Amino acid sequence: MAQARSSQSQYAVGSWQVGDGQKIFFPVLSVSDQIGNRLVEHERPNRAGAKIQSTGSKARRWSLSCIFSTQMTEPGADNDRPLFPDVYRLLQRSFDEQETGNLVVPGLGLIRARAETMNGTETFDEIDTVRPELVFVQDNEDSLDRSLIRPPTARATTRRQAEQTVFTAQAVGGHDTDLDGLVELAANLEGALQEPGRSINKVQTQVRRNRRAIQRIQRAGTQVGRDVSGPFSDPRGSAAERQLVILRDRQAAAASERSRSLPRTIPITVDVPQTTIFDIAARYRQAADVLLDLNDAGIADPFFLRRGDVVLVYLTDPQA
Repeated sequence: MAQARSSQSQYAVGSWQVGDGQKIFFPVLSVSDQIGNRLVEHERPNRAGAKIQSTGSKARRWSLSCIFSTQMTEPGADNDRPLFPDVYRLLQRSFDEQETGNLVVPGLGLIRARAETMNGTETFDEIDTVRPELVFVQDNEDSLDRSLIRPPTARATTRRQAEQTVFTAQAVGGHDTDLDGLVELAANLEGALQEPGRSINKVQTQVRRNRRAIQRIQRAGTQVGRDVSGPFSDPRGSAAERQLVILRDRQAAAASERSRSLPRTIPITVDVPQTTIFDIAARYRQAADVLLDLNDAGIADPFFLRRGDVVLVYLTDPQA
C-alpha cells in the first residue's frame, strides 16, 4: 500500500483542466518528453539508401507516470476529495473531452495540450492505489499562423498557374488556339480582381470566359487523343489535364474572393414611391457604379425603383 511521504521528499504535482471542467491536481512520479521530426524517405533506383526530406517537427508528447492512493495527502494537490478513487475517476472522465486544455507539467509549466491516452492498472498488491501513465500531446492550433495554411488565392496565382499549365501541355505536344490565349485570359482575370469599385460582375464574366476556354481545350485534347494520340489521352499528358483542373477550380473561387475583400452588405427597402439607384447611392454616400454592380442581378431597372423594392448597400463605401 502506498504511504504518504515526508515533506522533504514529496512527489511533484501536475494539473490538468479542459473545457469548463474542474482543475485536477495529481502527484507525478516521473516525466518523459518525446520530440522528433517528420521524415519522408525517397528511395531511388540503383542507389543505396534514400533521399531524406523533412516536413517539419512532430507533435511534442509528454508521458507522466502518476500515483493515486487513498493514503496520500500531497501538498499542492488540493482537490478537496480523495485522490483515489474520486480524483482518479474525475481525471478519467476528462479524457472524454475532445478539446484542448491546460496542462501543467512539473518543472516545465503550462502547456496547451490534448489528452491522448491514460493507462492505469489497479493491482491486489497495492490496495486502493493506481499508477497510471498519462500521455498528452502539445496543441499549437491556438498559436498557428493560419496564413501559412490558407490555400493560394486566384488573385495571386492564376496567371502563374496558367503559365505552368501551358508549359506542361506544350511539353507533351499539346497545341490549341485557346491554349495559346490561356495566359492572357488569366491576366485579364487578375486585373479584374485588382480593380476597385465596379468589378464583381466583370470578374464573374471573365471566370465564365476562362472556364469555357478550358473546357474547349479539354474537349479538343480528348478528341485528338481518340483519333491519334494527344496530351489528354496519353499517360504522359495526365499532368496537363491536372493543371487545367487546378486552374479551373482556382479561378472559380475568384468571384467569392473579390466579394470577401469588400465590406459587408445590408439590404434596405425602398421607402418612397419611386427612386433610382443613383438617389440611393447619394443617400448612403456610396458610389453609384459600385451599387449598380452589387445589385445588377437583383433589380430589373436601376432607374425605376418602387416602394418595397430591396436594394443592397455596403456598410461602408468600398471606394472610401
